Amino acid sequence: MIQKRFIPLLTVITGVILVTCGLLLVGFYIYTAIHSIGQADSSLIFWNIPIVFLGLMLSVAGVFFIVTGYNARTKPSLYKLSKYLLIVLLIVTIFTIAYVWFGEYRAEQIRNELRVQHEILSELMEIESVEIRNLSTEAFILHTIITGEQTGEYEMTVKLFDSQDELYQTSELHNLINLENEIITELTFDDLFKICRDSGSENRSYFCVDGAGTNNTKLNIKITLKPRNLNNIELKPDDVETSWTTSLILDTITRNGLVNVESIKEG
Repeated sequence: MIQKRFIPLLTVITGVILVTCGLLLVGFYIYTAIHSIGQADSSLIFWNIPIVFLGLMLSVAGVFFIVTGYNARTKPSLYKLSKYLLIVLLIVTIFTIAYVWFGEYRAEQIRNELRVQHEILSELMEIESVEIRNLSTEAFILHTIITGEQTGEYEMTVKLFDSQDELYQTSELHNLINLENEIITELTFDDLFKICRDSGSENRSYFCVDGAGTNNTKLNIKITLKPRNLNNIELKPDDVETSWTTSLILDTITRNGLVNVESIKEG
């Protein structure tokens, strides 16, 4: 007999709680909307609309709980409905709490992964400086200093290009095991302008125009460094790189695909 009275009473109390929560959500939206009017960013008026619908749904459900619980005192047919409503609400509440908890757990995992990635990125090797040495009309040397804490295998790429097209590219893997690493790259102009001797090439570089020359023309040099195989660490962003750009100023003459450097200086 006590149970017959307790279930309807609990259903009414639950309905009151649902109505109260629904009205609070609607009131929160109204409060937010009023304070957003006239502000530089009033997007909350739009983005918080789902809160209104949730509040209305809770209020309607609460009213249904109250009516069912109140009438269940005298109508046995509604007693079972009242009990089932409480069971369904309990199940929905458990699933909601589990969903929110799992979502927060995954969010915490993602935050930790991002924190680890940030730490890795802050310790990666990077190009500290690039110096052009032994510069002549025949060849030159790129003296590259690379520093960082995260050792491993890195790919260094050297590209040379003018304002029209790329002339030369070379890539090499380096196992960087020290906090400061020195890499020497020797380049000859015969290799750099080899593409100009290719009759099938559609290169549009000024340097490759046969029977012509260049005057104070910039030759850009870009050195990039990418991690490939870090020691005991799996790096997810594959496009992480550091770069350094420098240039040379050349006077050249091109005959039969051969580019002769007349004079050269650093840009």
